[in-house]
Amino acid sequence: MSDKDTLALARIAKHRKQMPRQYRAVYDVAMTGLSIRSAVNSQCAECMAYVMSEVRLCVSPQCPLFPYRPVHGVAHNLHYASQAERQSTNASLPAPEPSEGH
Repeated sequence: MSDKDTLALARIAKHRKQMPRQYRAVYDVAMTGLSIRSAVNSQCAECMAYVMSEVRLCVSPQCPLFPYRPVHGVAHNLHYASQAERQSTNASLPAPEPSEGH
């Protein structure tokens, strides 16, 4: 094993030790590279300080993992409202009535 590999393993072990115990198993699976779902779940939990209710409230649609979050809340619906849906919603609104002064 190279020094680079040893250093990487030490950093992973340190990171794992700092996280709450209940999230370590998901992190371990994610770090095997065999489960994309575990990687997403682990990253979202870490990003939101391991508070899953905060993951549900995530309002960071610029995050590349946003559409794949483990839980979906209101922000999920905002993210998936496509431009076409917004345009069709606006098109279905009645046109404003002209004012009498014009």
